[in-house]
Amino acid sequence: MKYVKYIALIFIGFCIYSCSLLKIDTGTKPLPKRYLNIRIATQEYGNLMLDRIEYASDSIIKLTENRKTELEALQWKLNASIGISRVAYQISPELALLDTWAYAIEMENLINSSDGKKLFGNYYQVAKDAIVLNRKGIEEIALKQLPKRKEQKYLDFVKKHAKNFPMKSLKMNHEPVRESFLTYTNTPDSLAVQSVGSLAEVVADFSTTVAFTTNNTKKQFLWESQILAKENGLDTLNFNRVADSLNLRMMELIAVAEESPELLGEAIENFQQETKPIFDNINRQIETVFDDIEKERIAIDSIISRERRIIMNDINGLSETVVDKALSHVDKIIRDILFYVVLILFVIFFIPFTLGFFAGRIFTRNKKKKNLDS
Repeated sequence: MKYVKYIALIFIGFCIYSCSLLKIDTGTKPLPKRYLNIRIATQEYGNLMLDRIEYASDSIIKLTENRKTELEALQWKLNASIGISRVAYQISPELALLDTWAYAIEMENLINSSDGKKLFGNYYQVAKDAIVLNRKGIEEIALKQLPKRKEQKYLDFVKKHAKNFPMKSLKMNHEPVRESFLTYTNTPDSLAVQSVGSLAEVVADFSTTVAFTTNNTKKQFLWESQILAKENGLDTLNFNRVADSLNLRMMELIAVAEESPELLGEAIENFQQETKPIFDNINRQIETVFDDIEKERIAIDSIISRERRIIMNDINGLSETVVDKALSHVDKIIRDILFYVVLILFVIFFIPFTLGFFAGRIFTRNKKKKNLDS
């Protein structure tokens, strides 16, 4: 009986070790190392592209005194910020890389076009140098990260896409490569994204995207405000002219007060009448600017909310898959447990009883045989 207890303990340990509950498959395949490298490289270089464009744009704004060139520089970095954030931060690492690559080529095609050469005034080359560096950098990353022996195939694809969907202005509208790529590779839409990664990878990517979006939105809001201010004449030069005009009127008012005090009341009324249109105009322009800023803020909030909903839907879908997968094992777990319980009961009770029964029969038979012999 002592050995039976040991055997039972061994079976219990084996039962617990092999219990399916401890081996539930979450149903979420981690991304291959190559895809993780592509995602990190694309997002990091997307940030570098934006920094390079922002630096070039700020340089142009500091150097030029032309309002049109300033507006073009502001529009360039604003729209590039919006565009690159959309292409570089996607769920599919491969599509994000191809989209960012195509976006850089489209921007280079724009700056090399006849319309593009009219942009940025005397500082066209400053913008072009930054754009060319961005295209070369993302192309180098793409050719290094994408499958070997297919570099030319991918290069031909992105160039063709950029040619078919060119940027036509500094609005820099971009057609995503997804549909074109699926058609080019004869890939069904259902197989476009086979895995978004493990839950930990999805959460990490979500955190990175939210952090980038939050920081980028602040800059976009500032640049949009500067564009609206310049379009409505509320820039530094305009304020200087208004200040000079007010200073002139104040000097005239002081001269009247010193030379002809009896005319001071009439001079003040004239001053009020002359300056009232100036302040009314400023107030109207400021109200217009803030109305436009509020609209842009609402639009940006809606974009951020939409992106968060998409990512959260992916996470919710992933969670549901995990739960469904776990519940699907419950029936098997119960059957396994019942099997081991029956097996243990068999070992503990049936085997000793059977052995005792046969031992008793053998003992009785031997005893009868001895009695007969005697």
